[in-house]
Amino acid sequence: MIARHIEVTIKPDRYGEFKTLYENDVLPIVKRQQGFLDELALVAEGKQDRHMVITLWRTKNDAENYQKKEFAKILEMMKPFLVGTPTVQYFTVEHTTFRKVESVAA
Repeated sequence: MIARHIEVTIKPDRYGEFKTLYENDVLPIVKRQQGFLDELALVAEGKQDRHMVITLWRTKNDAENYQKKEFAKILEMMKPFLVGTPTVQYFTVEHTTFRKVESVAA
């Protein structure tokens, strides 16, 4: 299983709009991708401009296919709300206690 970690900085005055776009438009696209397992979105305590998302994928190939096929479109949708360029990293998941993911990954 692979974790895809992305961090973005959101324009502080646009957080509400960003959150709506993410929940209504971006997340449904991600959920439809082959190999997608789960997602965890984090907002820095007391700083809504720092946003981190960790998505879990069956394989690195699944995560990379999403990166190649859909991420550019999603990034374009989010661009008006972002400061700078998002950072993306991949990690091998060695352990998780997320029950839904454990049963699928096993």
